[in-house]
Amino acid sequence: MGSKGFINYQNHSSRLTQGPHIIQSFDIFDTLIARKCVHPTNIFLIVEKKSGIEGFAEWRIKSEATLRDLESDYKFDQIYDLIQKNLKVNDQVLKTLKESEMTTELENAIPITCNIKKITRSSILITDMYYDDIFIRELLYTAGINIELPIIKTSFGKSRGYVWDQLIQNGVQCRHLGDSIHSDVEMARKFGMRADYSPIANPNILESKLSDSNLYQLACSFREARLRYFDAKEESLCESLEIQNLLNIPLILYFAAYIVQTFALNGDKTKFVFASRDCRLLHHAVRIIMSKLQSQVEYFDTRYWLTSRQSRVYGSNDYLQYCDELARGEECLFVDLVGTGASMQILRDRLNQIKSKKYTSEDFFVAQFTGLSAKEELSRRYNLAEKDMPVEQGTIKFALSWEKTVNNLWLEMMNYTPEGMLRDVIKIQDSFVPWRDQCDMDDFQQNLALLTQSYSLNAIESIINSYDGTIYSFMSSILSGEYIGVIQDMCNEVGPFLEHFARTYFLGAHVSNEDFIDFQNNHRSPT
Repeated sequence: MGSKGFINYQNHSSRLTQGPHIIQSFDIFDTLIARKCVHPTNIFLIVEKKSGIEGFAEWRIKSEATLRDLESDYKFDQIYDLIQKNLKVNDQVLKTLKESEMTTELENAIPITCNIKKITRSSILITDMYYDDIFIRELLYTAGINIELPIIKTSFGKSRGYVWDQLIQNGVQCRHLGDSIHSDVEMARKFGMRADYSPIANPNILESKLSDSNLYQLACSFREARLRYFDAKEESLCESLEIQNLLNIPLILYFAAYIVQTFALNGDKTKFVFASRDCRLLHHAVRIIMSKLQSQVEYFDTRYWLTSRQSRVYGSNDYLQYCDELARGEECLFVDLVGTGASMQILRDRLNQIKSKKYTSEDFFVAQFTGLSAKEELSRRYNLAEKDMPVEQGTIKFALSWEKTVNNLWLEMMNYTPEGMLRDVIKIQDSFVPWRDQCDMDDFQQNLALLTQSYSLNAIESIINSYDGTIYSFMSSILSGEYIGVIQDMCNEVGPFLEHFARTYFLGAHVSNEDFIDFQNNHRSPT
């Protein structure tokens, strides 16, 4: 400012000749924060349902459209003035409707984490929105954005370009990120901004298929989890998390709901032990679902079961004692992710030699069946003669067969945990210490697996907890024919990409290790 309060235009001109001042800018809605209910008009439907005022959503949409057509800036209160005129409600009802819309917006606000992490303290926010700054900041705080940044707010500034024009005329060039191709990208670039498109808030192919299959609440829960936790800069991690979102997490949730419904609610099992390495995510999903059933289920327990096909077939008496003690005194189900059940049948017969209880095929479960008979698998992988086959063949239950989903090897790779294969356990006092091979992954593979599992653990918990309905409704939706149909569609569409990913990052080490184990097994026989 000059000595008499006038702007110093000389200094301002000097600033312009030095080149533009570059600032990182962000759109707000569907760029930094999203709505659980996906589209803003769904907020109005929720308000209508809460209020019981028929036609509210329709008039809310029409009132905003009327003001938008006037082509001048408008505010939230003006929208509701038109609503009052058309619905003929009194001032108190109008106030309640306004408060209900704002409360519903806050209830639906979720963070878009991968974009939020790009914010710096020198960033600015630019939005075409009717809410005032105070409420917009409250929405941002609700979504976990606690940095107070400048907000440029108009009704049409981005879409008609005058905000971009004013910025560039004042020597400011934005590196802008937003979800609207027209307002955030095309118009911004027209006025000299560097603009990038962010489509992440849009439902992905899985979420769209779920919504189209009348599984809207599931679609919202999957989308919320993705937006809350997806954050990947490296191509390998980005691909891995996409596979989790589109295929593995949906499968794991199906297996988990199947186990709880079949063996806990409709069966007599009270304890569930989950095979180490492959079943970490499945164990987590079952545990979260069961925790929501505590008031209906008198007792349940879940454990991480130290196991492998090697330990089941060749493990020492200490290993048999470990498995027996894990299951003793309770109706226990031993769970593995994928296989024929062959090594489980051998374990069953070996456990029955201890005779603390009678084990049957009903005590074992494989989430996905490989397609081979147990006898074929025992002959191929363990070189067993007919006389050495399990005494009681029986049938080990499974939820899905690989023909309806994905290759068994790819399913294992989607659920990798960086632990070495368990060979045996050693009993020390009253505890059992695992005896493992060295992990067959290199440092890159271990890090990729750990980051992937960390994301999936959070996403699974979020999907279950954010579902808008009872846990019984959640399981019913997950176990529905419509959901299975979506999974099968996703397996067909994502399968080639999954195979490419697995071959690129994991297959070589996995096949080498499995071939070595099979070679060892073909030169020995079960204990």
